[in-house]
Amino acid sequence: MTRPLALVAASLLVLGLAGCTPTGPVPTPATESATPDQPNESPSPEPTGPPAVADLQLTTEGLGTLQLGGALPAADDDTSMIVFDPEFCTDERTGTPAGIELGSNAAGLWIPAEQYRTEEGGGYVRAPFGVGIWDDAVQRIEIEDESLTTDGGITLGSTAADIAAAYETVELVPEGLVTLHVVNGTAGKLVFEVATEDESLPGYWEPDMLGTVVLARALAADEELFAAAGSGNVVNSCPA
Repeated sequence: MTRPLALVAASLLVLGLAGCTPTGPVPTPATESATPDQPNESPSPEPTGPPAVADLQLTTEGLGTLQLGGALPAADDDTSMIVFDPEFCTDERTGTPAGIELGSNAAGLWIPAEQYRTEEGGGYVRAPFGVGIWDDAVQRIEIEDESLTTDGGITLGSTAADIAAAYETVELVPEGLVTLHVVNGTAGKLVFEVATEDESLPGYWEPDMLGTVVLARALAADEELFAAAGSGNVVNSCPA
C-alpha cells in the first residue's frame, strides 16, 4: 500500500533533524584568566660601588662619574670613584720627614677609590687614573697605565697616527720634549703628550718612544694647556 506523500515528507524531516543533533558533550567557551601572567624574571639589583676599569673611557667630559668641572662627591657616596683621605700625606703614613701632621692643609688628598689603587711608599698611590682637584672641583684626570683608554681607544704608547685616525680635529702645540695633541670638547679637552726630539736635550727619549704618547690627560675647558713630561707635575702624590 502506498503511503501518503505528507507522511513520507514528515518522516524524512524527522530523520534529517535527528542527524543534526550533536551526540558528544557541548564544549564550554574558553574564559580569560582572572589574573594576568606575572613576569618570571626578578628585577636587576641596583649597581653598587664604583664602575670597573673595563667600563671606563676618558673623554672631553670626564671619566665615568667624574665630570670635569663637576662638584666633589659626598663623603658617604659608596659609588664615588674618588675618596678624600684626611691623613694620606701625613709623615706618619708616608714615613717621610716632610713635616706634615694630621690636620694641616697638606695632610689630606683626593685619591682613587680603594678598588682602583695599590699604595706605595712615600705617599704615592698606583691606580689606572689620577685626579687633580682644586676650586672644589675635578679639573684634571690622567691616564696612568694602559688598562685605561680614551673614547677613541688612545692610551699610553699609542702613536701620533693613532690619534689622527681616532679624532677628526686635533690641535698640535709644540712644547720642547713633547708635542701636545689636543682634542677640544664642551666641558673639557683631551691632551696627549707625544714624545719629540728636542735639540736642547738630545737622546732624552728612547728611540722607540719617539712619536708615541708618554702622558695623557683630560682638562676642564678653562684650564690652560701645559706639558708635564720631564717635570714633577704629577697627580696622586704628596708634597715632598
